[in-house]
Amino acid sequence: TQGVSSAASDVYKRQALYRAKRYDEALADIEKVLELESKHASTHELRGMVLLGQEKDDEAKLSFDQASELAPEAILPYQHRGEMYRRQGDLKNAIEQLNKALEIKSDDVATLLIRSGLLFQSGDSKQSLADINKVIKLSPGLVKAYQMKAEILATEQRWEEAITGLNQILQVAPDRPELRELQYQLATYYLIQSQSELAIETFTKVLKWNADNASALRGRGAVSYTHLTLPTILLV
Repeated sequence: TQGVSSAASDVYKRQALYRAKRYDEALADIEKVLELESKHASTHELRGMVLLGQEKDDEAKLSFDQASELAPEAILPYQHRGEMYRRQGDLKNAIEQLNKALEIKSDDVATLLIRSGLLFQSGDSKQSLADINKVIKLSPGLVKAYQMKAEILATEQRWEEAITGLNQILQVAPDRPELRELQYQLATYYLIQSQSELAIETFTKVLKWNADNASALRGRGAVSYTHLTLPTILLV
């Protein structure tokens, strides 16, 4: 029993090996644990993740299935199977796995976020947007959700809504480093909408953080060239 407890408690080492992509070492440790404790669901799950990293999808699926059998209420194996199917280009089965996860926990932010992305890829913008709106309601500070929502709206050419959504999160914490990409996204939408002054102003904010941002330099240059009547102060 002491050996089992010691092996099972060394989960951080195995996770570190997995994150470092030292898959063979991680798998060797995992197999030792499963010899001692074959019904440890999270170890089967981690085994599946390692095998997925090695692109051994069939074996990975067996491990995820075993994890689900041992812990039916766990949603991570469904997420991993979803990722496996997504990587294979099978969006239908990928989405189905996430649907099952959400049947277990309907308000899981990570699952909703992933499903939204897959639905968007599959062409179901309406349901994708519904998932993202739920994510924002559950986790209003999650930057990725606002970015994805803006991309969905932009695809439908709902530019004003996309701009409003980005401004909503940018006004909350405009100087957060992770929001800088959103500033560029916002500037691009202003450019598309021919809102030249706002486009140049926003590209300039991006360049204050990174003066060598080639995309922002090109964007601001393009607007400046076509809108030469703008105040000079905005062009510096």
